[in-house]
Amino acid sequence: MSEVLDILADRKLSAVVFVQDYLQLQFDGDTMTLYAWPTFLLPQGICSFGDVAYRNELCSFITRIVQRVELLEQQCLTLYFKGTNDVIRIPLDTGREAVYFTEYDNTSWLTL
Repeated sequence: MSEVLDILADRKLSAVVFVQDYLQLQFDGDTMTLYAWPTFLLPQGICSFGDVAYRNELCSFITRIVQRVELLEQQCLTLYFKGTNDVIRIPLDTGREAVYFTEYDNTSWLTL
């Protein structure tokens, strides 16, 4: 796994920003820009973009703390959160850039 993504462990998801055709997740200043819509694995099932509850379910992750990040090369990036089995899964098999991550001070960045 990329060391850049390891810094997300113990960081809080502090903001969710919906932009016209992409999404930003902010973690105490670090920003993950998503060009592919993530899915959420929840106790009640999978929530995907287009589902009625999508926005609310995504926003419910705000204030949760990342436990770990798992990268399956060219498949998906998964964010696991402390105290829950809920996860955010970002597809990487879109045929184009799916994720752009930058630290708050721009010292590290990663494109997937």
